[in-house]
Amino acid sequence: MNLKWKISVLIVALAMVLGIGVPLVSAAPVVVDGNSQSFAGEWTAADQLELDTGLMLDPQADAGIDEDENIYGYDLKALYQKYDLATDTLYFMIEVYGMPGDLNGDDDPDDPSGCGGGGIGDGPGVGINEQYSLTVSGSTQILYKSNTATVIPLPGTATAAHESYGANRCIEFALNDASTHVDPFDYCVHVSAGGDCDGPGEDLMDACFQEEAELDFDWVDACCKRQDFEGEVISGIFDENEWEWDFGAGATPATSTLLDPVVVVEYATCGTKTVSLTGKTVSGQTVPKTKTIYVACDPTAIAKANGHTGTLHIDPGDTVTFSGTSSHADPSAPWRSIKRYEWVIPGHGTFTTATVEDLPINSDTTATLTVWDQTTATGEEHCDGTDTVTVKVSPPEVPASTPTTIALMIGLIAVLGAAAIVIRRRD
Repeated sequence: MNLKWKISVLIVALAMVLGIGVPLVSAAPVVVDGNSQSFAGEWTAADQLELDTGLMLDPQADAGIDEDENIYGYDLKALYQKYDLATDTLYFMIEVYGMPGDLNGDDDPDDPSGCGGGGIGDGPGVGINEQYSLTVSGSTQILYKSNTATVIPLPGTATAAHESYGANRCIEFALNDASTHVDPFDYCVHVSAGGDCDGPGEDLMDACFQEEAELDFDWVDACCKRQDFEGEVISGIFDENEWEWDFGAGATPATSTLLDPVVVVEYATCGTKTVSLTGKTVSGQTVPKTKTIYVACDPTAIAKANGHTGTLHIDPGDTVTFSGTSSHADPSAPWRSIKRYEWVIPGHGTFTTATVEDLPINSDTTATLTVWDQTTATGEEHCDGTDTVTVKVSPPEVPASTPTTIALMIGLIAVLGAAAIVIRRRD
């Protein structure tokens, strides 16, 4: 979600559903000059349009043949389009099986022989009786004949030129000041081609275009409650100054107007958050994208002494095993796990293992366990959690009294009492 896409030179993948496509901004501007530029340098497979109606490949009026893929220059093969927002120019490319303007199929658009027996078919170039017609939104027509492109009926300018891209023979059109004629983000186009041999307009192509804009964003669980967000354009042409984030409850910052680079957000609390990114296309369409994310809570440290939490009572000289293996990361964040343990045990020091075995404890001791978690993806240390366990050492036990012990004690008391009486008499 490298991140990523530069809006000014955005090329979006063409998504066609029932002939509906997406107008594109050209990364490599089309040059309509007839100089046979590199096909890959100006056009890509994403620029080719699916047709809303079938292609009529019938330049010789043999209507029984649906796909007469011969070498005639009016055998329509494919239609491409691009829109250059910076110059407000709408480009089209009509690809044909033969050479443009070559009605009789001899690969020479200026040879009139062989067409209808009268020698009036070809040229020169695209002759007065031969034409390619491209109509946008049912109103603006680019008519190309006599090697001239004319915009009718609305005033305006267009350019057109023959091109040859290796095996691809084509005519490119440029409709200047396109937005004054059509909506560059919502229109239909109709193409016809023909000439004297079969009448103008026998080969036909139709397609419609409608802007399909989509945003997406991704985020990285960066550190503790910090999340790093980055947005991207999936399709459409967006105003690069019209981004708005809402990062949800407890976020700092709460909003941002940056799509790229990464926006760093700190959350005050863990748990589920609703995050949205909204953009606006250059045609004014508001496009939202909302996701629910989870901000991981701190890990839970669980300190045990001889398997006990809280307080353990032992006799003097007993040994104790301290264990933190029951500690765990946030169970709602399975991408996190415990990375590091640290025990601090007074009188014995600091230990960096999950378990410290068989320590002799001779006095009351409170041991402290700290654990740190990590993300599975990066292995970097993140948040910490702490717990304690107390070991109480019991005093030595007094031997229990028995009848014999009691008798001896009574006798001892009697002797001590008699001795005291004797001493008093002497006094």
